[in-house]
Amino acid sequence: MSASAFTRRDGRLFADDVPLEELAERYGTPLFVYSATALAANYDALDQALGSVPHTLCYSIKTNMNLAVVRTLVARGAGIDVTSGGELFRALRAGAEPAKIVYSGVGKRDDEIDQALAVGIKMFNVESRAELRRIDAVAGARGVRAPIAFRVNPDVDPKTHPYISTGLKNSKFGIPWGDAIEAYAEAKALEHVEAIGIDCHIGSQLTEVQPFVDALNRVRHLLLELRDAGHPIRTLDVGGGLGVRYDDESPPSFEEYARGVVESVGGLECDLVFEPADGETFDDFGLDGVAGTLDFGEGSGEFEYDPDRARWIAEDPYSRLAAQTAAQIGRQRLYLGVGDDDEFGLAAH
Repeated sequence: MSASAFTRRDGRLFADDVPLEELAERYGTPLFVYSATALAANYDALDQALGSVPHTLCYSIKTNMNLAVVRTLVARGAGIDVTSGGELFRALRAGAEPAKIVYSGVGKRDDEIDQALAVGIKMFNVESRAELRRIDAVAGARGVRAPIAFRVNPDVDPKTHPYISTGLKNSKFGIPWGDAIEAYAEAKALEHVEAIGIDCHIGSQLTEVQPFVDALNRVRHLLLELRDAGHPIRTLDVGGGLGVRYDDESPPSFEEYARGVVESVGGLECDLVFEPADGETFDDFGLDGVAGTLDFGEGSGEFEYDPDRARWIAEDPYSRLAAQTAAQIGRQRLYLGVGDDDEFGLAAH
């Protein structure tokens, strides 16, 4: 997160030079405030660190589905990493390009797979061979070929908490390393899928570059072997997991992280997909929230931006309060909101 986004001055907390108590007084609490300045600055920093290497930054939308947050990143050029049909709906609602959406996660339903095929997403990250067959069947019913990548497990210790380690051989995610070649062979034999990529995510809250490098060095060899076997691998999803500072951690900078990745796999003529802000790396893009303490009321609705006041323009009596608005204060853009209703997250311009 940008160090200057949230600061204390004489005992008062500011967001982008705006006193937060003024926002609480104006909009009430609970209230979450997100710095559009920090979001844009962090996105740009990672994007620039990767230089001219072909890449797509796919924001992991499960981290924070506030539409104003998502729209801010999409406006910078971000793609989206989704794990459900609902998340896909929100990504499209926020203006994401389908060709920049990757569909990860376990337990994809047939209707969710069909929805993703209908809009033309970039690819599915497949967790198992059973899921591969399900995608093939759904794509066959639609008469299309589904672009897929297997999530492979490189059996690399990410040196993080065991509960958020996903790259060891005993982890529950992905295809075991020793089964990868056979899994891709099965995909090649199916009529309605095309294996175009490899996906690798080894964990969250990683505070060293070396685990990324170790995993990607293994993936590099796999990719070359798959190409030799006739698989048109042109996308490499390196996942997310870059750590943040909670106490005394010293996570790598974007530049250090990008250098490690590019040195490992940058010369493979692949589109490198990154999934920043994944899970515990929540504030890779500056998503620090400031919340009040009052209870939610009943009902919900959508705020329409107004320079002088925020007002309701729609109501839904069947939902709890889920109100989001954007207010422009001076020249700063701050996104404010509670909840994650699909109608909300209007951006001030």
